[in-house]
Amino acid sequence: WDINSVSPALHVNLWMMGQDNRELYVVDAPPTTLREDITPKQINKSPETTPTLIVRQNGINGKKHPFVSVFEPYATGEKSIEKITKVGDFGDMVSLKVTSTHSTQVICNSIDGNTVYKPAKNLKFKGTLGVASEKNGKFDYLYLGKGKLLQNGKYKIEAVNEAVSAALRIEDGKYYYSSDKPVIIQINKKGAKEYPAGYNLEIK
Repeated sequence: WDINSVSPALHVNLWMMGQDNRELYVVDAPPTTLREDITPKQINKSPETTPTLIVRQNGINGKKHPFVSVFEPYATGEKSIEKITKVGDFGDMVSLKVTSTHSTQVICNSIDGNTVYKPAKNLKFKGTLGVASEKNGKFDYLYLGKGKLLQNGKYKIEAVNEAVSAALRIEDGKYYYSSDKPVIIQINKKGAKEYPAGYNLEIK
């Protein structure tokens, strides 16, 4: 999808993992009128249509074969994703490695929140969604969505009891975390420590 009516022009690329018995439909949906600012320069305002992609899987159980796709919106000259590859081979968990110009993310999505997966070297995941990001080969952030564990090397987020949604990031050499429940965090060579629920709190 390209938007050439703005400057710089905007683009959206879509990548999806291949699957047998899949049908793709490119259609024109009705105008997007929910909010005036939902599309750049209101390009899908009536009487314009909204470009839409419909993906249909026939005879495939979505529970056993989760569907995954990656969208990349970018302005002209700012495309950053270089490669997307599947990591590991699991029936009920999908793991992708997204390699960009300066960063790499491993994205894990599972329907079984009770199994510990090891999709890549030094990476452990137990939950619904997990993202482990590195920038220029160094720790960038961890994000665990409704899960019990996400560990990338010496960095770890772990639930104390119930599944948590939590994030750990580094900015200007300082570490910050957010969590909706108490969480155990391990940073580099420091021992794991329990922290209370909170938003964007610095770890000192």
